[in-house]
Amino acid sequence: MRHEIIHLLSHVEDEQHMIGVITNLNVDAYTSLLHHLAYTSPSTQARWQELMDKLLR
Repeated sequence: MRHEIIHLLSHVEDEQHMIGVITNLNVDAYTSLLHHLAYTSPSTQARWQELMDKLLR
């Protein structure tokens, strides 16, 4: 587990930065993001999940 990824997920709130992160992921990196997201707060998980749902649908 990389604490840097958890820190990034927890502190990035700008939607454009979040979109940039999501759109530049390959399958392995997306899996890693989901794995690390499980170690963040419920509000952080909801923020990222909402944006991922919007982008991936």
